[in-house]
Amino acid sequence: METITQHDATVRTSTRVDGPPASAIVDAVEKDAALERIQQTASELRKAATARDEAVAIAMAQGCTWAEIGAALGVSAQAAHRRFRWHRLDPDQAEFWVEPPLPL
Repeated sequence: METITQHDATVRTSTRVDGPPASAIVDAVEKDAALERIQQTASELRKAATARDEAVAIAMAQGCTWAEIGAALGVSAQAAHRRFRWHRLDPDQAEFWVEPPLPL
């Protein structure tokens, strides 16, 4: 992937180095196979998100700072805190959950 910066606007472009052109891939994949691929990818994304959330909860339980957690995630400490502040881990039970905020 190549990044081109021009007048404060960043555009990401990608080029296929090897393999068939995208049009050949689209023609070769049938509709049902494409939908199956979407379902499989969505399932993998949910699993990855759960694993990430649990890893953040473990890091919090180990005393990591939001700056450390944010750096590991590639975001700011504030962004990490906003996203993950409600994640909890019971180390005795090895149980993870998301605690909803209290109503105002």
